[in-house]
Amino acid sequence: MDEGRERTKRGDHQRALDDCDRALTLRPDLVPAMVNRGHALAALGRVDDAMESYQAALAEGADATFHEEAINGLAKLEGQTAADDET
Repeated sequence: MDEGRERTKRGDHQRALDDCDRALTLRPDLVPAMVNRGHALAALGRVDDAMESYQAALAEGADATFHEEAINGLAKLEGQTAADDET
């Protein structure tokens, strides 16, 4: 799981996504993997999928750190989609 987070930080978003998907296959309730998956998906331009992943983390009951990351990720993506709608 931490490997996915590190891959995202390094810009290896597809491999980070693969790591998160593997972790979620083993533990579907793993909130950090949901949030990190959202980060990777957002970086890959898969906005709708990223938003779903962040929302899943919030629905699962993310702790304070991951709750904040999920909220911030959603806000950033919602800002992007609003800007896209204006153009």
